[in-house]
Amino acid sequence: MVTFVAMLFALYRLSGALFTNHRYWFTTWWVVRVVALLLLCGVVMKLALWVSASAH
Repeated sequence: MVTFVAMLFALYRLSGALFTNHRYWFTTWWVVRVVALLLLCGVVMKLALWVSASAH
């Protein structure tokens, strides 16, 4: 419960920082691209394992 409340406060502060300070947009988009790339790699690996397991 404490972690959830801390996460809510962090999201609140992050949204305030993003919408009032435009310098964060560059960093935010860079982080989003990195996370999206990692997520895509994970999905591709999971699909590859699923296809190889169903072939046997």
